[in-house]
Amino acid sequence: MIAYKINKLSDKNKQIYALVPPYRGHYTFVRTSYTNKLIEPETLVFPCDNEGNITEWAELTGIREEVPMHTFLIENMGYNTILSMEEVSGLKF
Repeated sequence: MIAYKINKLSDKNKQIYALVPPYRGHYTFVRTSYTNKLIEPETLVFPCDNEGNITEWAELTGIREEVPMHTFLIENMGYNTILSMEEVSGLKF
């Protein structure tokens, strides 16, 4: 199972992944989102479309930590992560 990081949103606290095969059979895209503006900092995973628009507000998984845990959550869902070409090359597209 592979998660491709398909888009780096302008906000470094949000990331979009394409999941192969889809999570639970029908979640092809997910968005991770980190915030430290609530009582405790947390990173959550939501179903989204290929542009990162959240399609269901019930989180699929999450963790409360002081730092963003995007990759940890995706891997904890059973996926190996592959970084975007931008991150691999260091180039800005």
